Amino acid sequence: LYQELKKRKNILEEKLLAKLDELREVCIQEAEITGEMPREIYKTLMPGEGEPKVKRRIGTAFSLSDDVLKKNDRISMLETDVELHRKIVAAAERLAKDKSANKSVRKKRQKDLVAATQKLRGLEIGLHQLRLSTSKPDVSETKQTWSNILNRNGSNMVAKSCPATPRGSFPDLSTDNEKCDIDDEKDTDYRQNNNIRPYRFTLILLNALSLLNHFIFLIFCFILFIYILV
Repeated sequence: LYQELKKRKNILEEKLLAKLDELREVCIQEAEITGEMPREIYKTLMPGEGEPKVKRRIGTAFSLSDDVLKKNDRISMLETDVELHRKIVAAAERLAKDKSANKSVRKKRQKDLVAATQKLRGLEIGLHQLRLSTSKPDVSETKQTWSNILNRNGSNMVAKSCPATPRGSFPDLSTDNEKCDIDDEKDTDYRQNNNIRPYRFTLILLNALSLLNHFIFLIFCFILFIYILV
């Protein structure tokens, strides 16, 4: 009986040592990816043994330029998203090219790379459309500018009242060409007012798409963070 218990003890000790070795390898692999050694590594160290030194195999860290972060307008925010997703795609490419991982991990990394690339293309298209929309002249601002100029120039002018003249007292001296010019000006103003409406609707739609992109990006970062921890 004593021999059987001793033999069983030896078997359990061997299994425990094997599990500790596996835990040690997992901790080292996690440190190579994240750059930080997990606390579980101390369970695998012998008394007086130092923490093992590791070197990161795949660089996934990135930084954004300060010039982009200082801007607050919509185009700058979308440019920040595009630059950030380009860094994410570059990191995903490095992970996808890592041949040390097993087949299932490599396959999942390829899918993540495709998803990140498609996301980046959508953001780039949205940024291009937003730049085109902002490059168009704003008719309302032009009208306000001219009205301000007229008000400044005419501030010193005194309006004089004149007696009202019956409409039928004098014949209409305007020619047919002058009447056509007046009609053309009215048509132009009407077309400009109609062109402003789809332009404003486009801006509202782009703002909604930007908020949606932010939300999707947060979800993607959370999934990537969970994947790294696992």
